[in-house]
Amino acid sequence: DRMARVPESWDTATLAARLQKSPQLRDVPTFLRAAQIVGLKRVAAGGYNLPRIAGPMELAQIFKAPPAYYKITFPEGFTASQMARRLHSAGVAAADGFRHLCYPDSGGVSPYEGTLFPDTYQVPVHATPAQLVALFQSHYFAVIKSLPKTPVPGYKGVPLSQRDITTLASMVERETSVPSERPIVAGVLLNRLRAN
Repeated sequence: DRMARVPESWDTATLAARLQKSPQLRDVPTFLRAAQIVGLKRVAAGGYNLPRIAGPMELAQIFKAPPAYYKITFPEGFTASQMARRLHSAGVAAADGFRHLCYPDSGGVSPYEGTLFPDTYQVPVHATPAQLVALFQSHYFAVIKSLPKTPVPGYKGVPLSQRDITTLASMVERETSVPSERPIVAGVLLNRLRAN
C-alpha cells in the first residue's frame, strides 16, 4: 500500500488532476463519474492508504471515506497537554486517552514530558494512546541517537544525563525563541547548575 497525502480539502477535479500525475489514475473522466456515483464532491485533508492497483470506483470510495492519517504539526515547546489538545482538534479519536496516559495523576508534570518530539507527523486516525506516545518518542530517540555523544559536565563535574539535557533544552526553549540567544541562555543555566 501507498499513502496519498491531501494537504487541504480538494474538490474532485483537483484530486483527479493530482492522481493523474501518479500511476494511480489513467482515466480522469471515468474517475469523475465514479466520484459522482459514490457522492464524492470534496476530499478531506489527510492521508489515504491506496492499494498498489485500484480502479476508478475503488479510488472514489477510498477518498469518500475519512482519511486514515492526519498531518499534524507540534511546534517546539509544546507540552503533552498542548499536544493532546492539538490531536483532539484534528479529530484523532485517542486524544483524550493520550492526555490521560501522559498525565496519569490528572496534573503535575507528565513522565513523558520532553520525550515527545516536536515535528510534523502523519498521525493515524485510529491510533491508540500508547501508539501515539510511541510515535512521538521513537522520533525523539532517533534524533537523540544521531547527536554527538560529547558529555556535558553538570553539578560537581558529573556529566548530565540525557534526561537532564532534555530538561535543560526545554528550559532554554521556554526562555527564548530566538535561536542565536539559545547558547547564551543554556550557558547561564549551566553555570547556575554547576554553582549549586
